[in-house]
Amino acid sequence: MTKRPKISNGDITKIREFPWMAMLLYGDPLLPKCGGSLEGKKWVLTVAHCFPSEDYGDQLRIVRLGV
Repeated sequence: MTKRPKISNGDITKIREFPWMAMLLYGDPLLPKCGGSLEGKKWVLTVAHCFPSEDYGDQLRIVRLGV
């Protein structure tokens, strides 16, 4: 995965500037398609469309925080 500037509300941010933000990566190769927010030590809050039905080709593989 190549490093690119991180964007939040249209402004470039630094890596780990918002450690509670989550990036959800799907499929193979891994592609970011959804986001969320860390809630507590092990829960990420996101929206329902980030988890499509089982027949959807790209399954959630990794959740990364702070990037």
